[in-house]
Amino acid sequence: MQSKRKTQTQSVTMVATKTVSGTVIVTESESALFYVPSGFTSVTITFNVAEGPAGTFVALYSGADTKVSVTVAASRWYPVPASVMAAPCFQFVGNEAQAAVTKTIIVTAKS
Repeated sequence: MQSKRKTQTQSVTMVATKTVSGTVIVTESESALFYVPSGFTSVTITFNVAEGPAGTFVALYSGADTKVSVTVAASRWYPVPASVMAAPCFQFVGNEAQAAVTKTIIVTAKS
């Protein structure tokens, strides 16, 4: 039996010397994974969310009043937290500025 779920892949960049990625749009997606590329300098990712791509992005907090975060290592896939997926769009925020080379984060979402 073939799955009726659709997969959408997006790429966003973390520009050299910056901590915030481009915008990922997940309006119609249920879940997503993201790939941390080789040479990525941050070890913790938090998330900014907004009501739409042109909206004001703010940090997403948990019920415990801490930023929603994922501890990461390069060259690995991670699930996007369900609380992040509840927003129509989000950005990745690294805990330190990306080194001299811009890196691309791949996001695969299923709807």
